[in-house]
Amino acid sequence: MLMDLMLPGLDGLAASREIVRRKPALPIIMLTARSERETILEGFGSGADDYITKPFDLDLLLARIQARLRRAPTGISLPGGPAGAATVGTGDLILDRDAHVIRTARSETALNPKEFDLLELLLSRPGHLFPREEIVERVWHQRYLPASRSLDVHVRRLRTKLEQIGAQVSLQTVRGVGYRLAPR
Repeated sequence: MLMDLMLPGLDGLAASREIVRRKPALPIIMLTARSERETILEGFGSGADDYITKPFDLDLLLARIQARLRRAPTGISLPGGPAGAATVGTGDLILDRDAHVIRTARSETALNPKEFDLLELLLSRPGHLFPREEIVERVWHQRYLPASRSLDVHVRRLRTKLEQIGAQVSLQTVRGVGYRLAPR
C-alpha cells in the first residue's frame, strides 16, 4: 500500500491503523510532504513500514516498493494469521471476508458493510464483552453518542440474519454495557 498522509475525509495515520487491523501483513509505504520528525514517528507508529518525503527520487521509491514486496512471503494477498485469513468463525458460523457473507452448513446470507465490520469485531474475540463505546469507535470510527440508535439497529439486523441461517451463536446484550457473541 502506497499512500499519502493527507487524504480527503480520513487522515493517512488513521487509514494506516485500519489497514494494519484488517490486513496486518500488507506492507505500507507512506509518501508525503510532511517531513517533521514527530510526524514521521507517528507514521511508523501507525503501522507504516517505510516513510518517504516529497520531493522523492522515483528510482528510490521503486526500489523500496520492490524490497517490501520481496519480503512478503506470498505477495500482497497475505493471510497474516487470523486477521488476514479469508474466513473466520466460531462454532458453526463462518464469516467469509472475500464474499462479505456469513454461512453455516445449512444456509448463508450477505451482510452490509457495517454488519460485516460489527460481526468481524465480535468474532475477533468470541465471548468477550465489547462496550458500546468501543464498538462505535472501531466500527463507525466515531465517538459514541448515547442518543444514537445506529448500533442497536445493526445489532437487531445481524441477530435476524444469524437466526435466518440457523447459527449456533447469538449476539447477547449486557444492558448498559455492550454486546458479545456467544454460543446459543
